[in-house]
Amino acid sequence: MRTWKAPLLAALFALAWTGDAAAARRAKAPTVSFPMKPEEYRKLSEARLARILAVIDKKLDRGTVSPERRKAIHAMFDDAAKETRAEAARATADGSVTEAEANKVKALALQVRVGVRERMAAERKGKKWEAKSKAPSKDAKPAKDAKPAKPTKDSKEAKDAKAAKQA
Repeated sequence: MRTWKAPLLAALFALAWTGDAAAARRAKAPTVSFPMKPEEYRKLSEARLARILAVIDKKLDRGTVSPERRKAIHAMFDDAAKETRAEAARATADGSVTEAEANKVKALALQVRVGVRERMAAERKGKKWEAKSKAPSKDAKPAKDAKPAKPTKDSKEAKDAKAAKQA
């Protein structure tokens, strides 16, 4: 009966040892304490944006992208990062950056890549960026399988239908 305990213990020790070794090999992010000096925070936020741009450039290098298209994508990035940079400037304006302000900037920075991706997708579809949320025109025909709208309880049509049933 004791034969199963030795291999089990050996496996547990092996897992514990490799877990420690993997944690030691893993790169650790620099610790950040708040409130932070504005100069330090500007460096951190610009480094975050630089990493995002580096990933975009790496993907552009894999494909065959013309220099003009690369400039256009960089312009999209700068336009998408404008709001993040403005929020970082607001956070550093008072002389110290709190954790709440840093979290706002971080959330906006995460949306930069999404913004670039959406703009590129809109270009591929042949639509303008501003026309993304355009409502359908009044002259647009409904789909063939669309059901007619049911009248609400307060509408005039519902009252007329109710009066016709009672009569």
